[in-house]
This record gives sequence, structure tokens and C-alpha cells, in this order.
Amino acid sequence: MRLPLRPPRLLFPAACVAVCAAFPRPASAEDFAADGSLTFDPQAAYANGFEAQVPDPDASGPPLDVVEDAASIEGSHLLRVDTAWQPLEIPFRLPSAQAVYRASLWVRGNAIAALGTGYDDDAAGDFVQLFPTGRMTSDDWIELQSAPFSVEGPRGAYGVLILMGSFDADAIELVADPAELFTPLRACSGAADPICGPEGQCFAQWCRQASAWVPPVPEGDDPDLGMPRRALLARSLENRLRFFFGPYENRRLDLPAALAQMQSAASGGGRWRFWNGFATAIHRLHDWHSDTSAIASWALDNRRSLNVCFLEGDADLSHAIAAKDPDLPDILVAYTGSGRTWGLSQGDRLVAIDGQHPIAWMRSLIAYDWDYFSPNDHTGWAEFAERMRSSIPRYARSITVVRCPGGACSAPEEIAVTSIPEDDPEDGATIVRCDNRPTHIVDGVPESHGVGEKVFGGLVKGTQADEKLYGMVWDTLYGSGSSDAAIKAEVAKWAEAKGVLLDHRTGNGGTSAGPEPIVGFVRPPGKVLVDLWRNFSDDEGPKDQAEGLALYEANKASAWSAGSSSAKTDVPVALLITRCGSASDYLPQAMKGAPRVRIFGPHPTAGAFSSYMSLDYWSGIMHRLSMQDAITPDGAALVAHGVEPDEIVLPRQSDLILGKDTLAERALAWLRAEVTP
Repeated sequence: MRLPLRPPRLLFPAACVAVCAAFPRPASAEDFAADGSLTFDPQAAYANGFEAQVPDPDASGPPLDVVEDAASIEGSHLLRVDTAWQPLEIPFRLPSAQAVYRASLWVRGNAIAALGTGYDDDAAGDFVQLFPTGRMTSDDWIELQSAPFSVEGPRGAYGVLILMGSFDADAIELVADPAELFTPLRACSGAADPICGPEGQCFAQWCRQASAWVPPVPEGDDPDLGMPRRALLARSLENRLRFFFGPYENRRLDLPAALAQMQSAASGGGRWRFWNGFATAIHRLHDWHSDTSAIASWALDNRRSLNVCFLEGDADLSHAIAAKDPDLPDILVAYTGSGRTWGLSQGDRLVAIDGQHPIAWMRSLIAYDWDYFSPNDHTGWAEFAERMRSSIPRYARSITVVRCPGGACSAPEEIAVTSIPEDDPEDGATIVRCDNRPTHIVDGVPESHGVGEKVFGGLVKGTQADEKLYGMVWDTLYGSGSSDAAIKAEVAKWAEAKGVLLDHRTGNGGTSAGPEPIVGFVRPPGKVLVDLWRNFSDDEGPKDQAEGLALYEANKASAWSAGSSSAKTDVPVALLITRCGSASDYLPQAMKGAPRVRIFGPHPTAGAFSSYMSLDYWSGIMHRLSMQDAITPDGAALVAHGVEPDEIVLPRQSDLILGKDTLAERALAWLRAEVTP
């Protein structure tokens, strides 16, 4: 027999226990019998104890695993969830009434639980997440509950329960909450459209109930400290940034703005204002590794996907039509997929988004986009250019483009996002990935640009066998697994090479072991840098080079060393970089200055010479903080200072129109000139 319910308690990570008290919890609609078994509210709009749940024959996700278990909280069965990244989805119908609901679910284990809503008339649905209420049974069942959310039942409403993780689930219930104000569906225009209200978010041209994406915020005053609990939670999160965030230069340049953002979040408003303020504070750190994520950012449908990849370049054909920005690079179409291209072609120019330079517009999303991503080095923009294809359909009102078919550029044209037809799932579009590579230097790379964790190598395309010029295309530097084995296999082939062309224009990082096979080919062994984790709250880094040298000397026993006594220092090696961070910073740092290495790129790497701490909350709410910096043997702190290319090369519009790859062609010309006859 189940014991009676314990008194309400809170279920938060240990770092948050002291401040996450007294979260508001509406009265639960379910009722418990003396033996602890649960009875659903007879007025529930939907209730499911998984007693008679049968698999959906059309489902493509993980299998439905309903088991009989005496520990079930309702009836005799429960749902056993065991998924990785693919969610388990259980669809159900909702009543035809217009209503505001709360959803509740009981789980055992750390669950990711959410609920999607949609409509038969194809109106925009929404997404809500479930978080702990503080109620727990004596046998470890935890109650999760959503914020109130509005459903337009007359449109033909349906719901989808979305579960991820490894846990048991039982007793989901949706109950109407007539005390809450109903929010009808509203069309909107652009991320900052005020029509969605302070607790809403304009996403893909529809107002979404963003307050239902994030956890509750504690209410009232703490009786011991005499402070608002909301302010105490804000102070706890602010102190995570203040004490844990490690990069020295970014602490100096960016931490003050992040702390001020948290103080603003503490001042009042609803749950979305608070948690979105925390996400914005992390974005203001300007750090490649410090980021936020939530399921809502990828679960909601764009409805008008943009199958186009952009990169920074030189719009040499169209400056007379649309002047170049004095500070920011031009943005060009690197390539497109098949279908959903909005009429754009390789070499066309993206002049503006919502009237702003595209990079300036991407930076303006800092307070709206939980996927916001920036380099530590303030002079690079590749992270923003790479993500434009997903951000435009989500957050933009319009784009301004210059089309240049055959090299003849037309006047700037404004395209309203809502003028683009919504996606047709039967249109056969071939979706491409964005990897900053207009072409690929070796054979075998998929037309979709889906490099991922694979490695592609061989003779450089367009060269003769007797030139013995080898190339490699890859994105990850894990230092283990199949990608590491493939990198080592390619390096072994270079024993007969007269020159090597390396294309790492999408550098996703990995571990410090990842670059070592490549570095070992180009330079003799030596110490490259010392990693320094943040261990003391008053550690603000060296004040000058003398302090930096002393810091390096004190820690050089643990320095990262790379290189090999059997390096082929007589073979010229060209490295292409664009969006590269973490271990993909370490690689060019270790290669730079080697006897016959030359690095080509449009700007420095991300300058993210660090690692991070990941802090997870319930239902897929996560943030990471970088806790590290690095010091070179000459005493310089590296984070926020990306590796400078030896030769700055911007892709030219005139080359892209002809299908040429400016960086790759320039690097290949250098290799050929350097090859020893």
C-alpha cells in the first residue's frame, strides 16, 4: 500500500535549493484516496492513466511501453519511457470548447515532459512544458504541471504528449481553469511585435504563449531574509555568472552587461520576463560555450523554412546598387538546396533584414532567441551568418535582396516573409546543411553538405595525380571514436603528399586530443598553452604580460603539448577556417607559425579556448557557462582573441555567381606555388 502523501516539498538542483522556495502551485485537480491512489477530476478535458493505451500504427518514434506495475499512481499500469533524442509522442483529441487548461503528469525520474497543441484547420499550434510543483509521494512520484495555456477548441484542437528521457510516467490530466484569461490566436510580425504582450513571443508570424515554455518563479518574501524570493533566485543565478564564468577578457568586456540584465529580471513581471532575462544575460557574455536551450526553440514549426545558406563575403558586383556597410561584411548566398529557396540563388546578396544589416539584425535577437550563438572574439560574425537561414522565418518581417542572375544584378527587392507560401511537406525539397563551403575540395562529400561527424579525404579536386595534393574535409575533433580514426587514416595517406589542403570551415570543436594527429604532421613537439579553470572568485586574470608569464610558468607542467618529432615540416599545408571554436581554436593555434603552414579565412576563429559547465533543469531547460581561459607560453590570455588567418580572404560575389570557391582557389594557388618541384 502506498503511504500518504508527504508534505509538499521542492525538487530542484542542489545549487538552487536555498532560493527556489515558495513557487506558486495552483490546487491540483486530482484527488488521492487514503491508500495514496489517484482519482482523476471528473471534469477533466483529458485524462489518461495508460490503462488501455495502444500504440499508434502511424507512429515513427520510440515504441510505446505500457507495463503493469503495483507502483502505478493511478490504476495498475504505467508508461515506461526510455528515449534518447527522439521523443515519444502520444496524440489525443481536445474538446471543441474554447478554454484555458493546465496539464499535470506524475513521473518517477528526471523527465522531459511537454505538450504540443495543433488544429485541424492548420492554424498555428503552441507548446507548453511541465515543471515540478513541489508535490511528491512517499514512493518518489513527482507531480509536474504546466502554466495555463489557451486552446481554440472550435478549430478542431488536438494535443500531443511529448516525453523524453528514462523514467516512469502516469496519470496525465488536462483540467480547464476558468479563472485564467483566455488568449486567442493572434498573427504577429517580427520578434519584437508588442501585440503578443509581455508574456508572449512572436515566433514564425504567430503569438506564442511563451510563459508556458519556462518554469514558475517564486512569489512572496523569504521570512528569514526579508527579501522577495524572486530577487533571491535572481541573485543566485546572477552569482553563477559572477563567480563561475571564466574567460578573462569577456569578464571585463561583457560580464557587467550580463549582471545588469539579471538585476533587471529581478525587478518584476511574469515568468517569461524572468527566465528570458536570465537567458539574455547569458547571451550578453558573448561566449561561444555559454548558451541556453529549451525544447520550444526546436519543437515549434517555422512553417516557411528557408533552404538557403549564407556567408560573409565581398559583394563586388553590387556595391554600386547597394553600398557596403563601413564596419560589417556583406552577406551572400553561399548555396541553396532544392526547393524552398524563396527565389534566391548562389551569389545573390542579402542586403537587409527588417531594414537592418543582416548581422546587426541577428545581434538584435539577443533578447528573443534562446538559440543565440556568438563568438568570444568581437570581430567575428560567422556564427550569425550561419544561423540566418533559421532565424529569418522565425523572427523577421521582411528581407531585402539583390539578385544577380548571370552576374547582372538588379535593384534591391524587399520580400515580406508572409508572402512566402507555407511549406508543402510533399514538395520534395532537398534540405541542405550550412557549412560555410560553397564547394567541396575532395570527392564524396554529400550534396546536402551533411559532413557532421564524418571525414572526407583524397586528392584535391581539379588536381592531377602526379601533383600529389591531398585534401581533407571535416567538422569535429573529438579525439576518439570513428571520426578520430578516420582523421588518423587520412593523415597516414599524406606520407607521399607534396601539399595538403585542409578544409575546417565548420569547426565544431571537440577535445584537445582531436587536433593532435594533424598538428603532429606540421610541426615538432612543443607546449602550446595552459588551460586555467576558474577556482577562485577573485580570479580576474593577469594584469599584464609579466603576470601572464608568471601564471604560465606556475602551471606549465600541465600545459597542452602538440606536434611530433617525425613531422613533415617540408610539406606545405593550407588550412581553411571560418566558423571555428573550442578545439577548433586549438588546431589553428597549434599550427600557426609552423614552418610551412598558411591559414586562410575571412576573420579570426571564435577565440573560445575554454570548456564549460552544463547546468540542466527539468523538461530540457539548460544553460552552459564557460569556466576556463588559456595562457600561451609568452603570457597572453587567449579567450576572446581568435586565431588570425595568415591571409584574409572573403568569398567574392563574382566568384560565387560562377560557382567558384574564393578561399579554396586562393589556398590551392598558394599550395601549388609552394610545392617543391
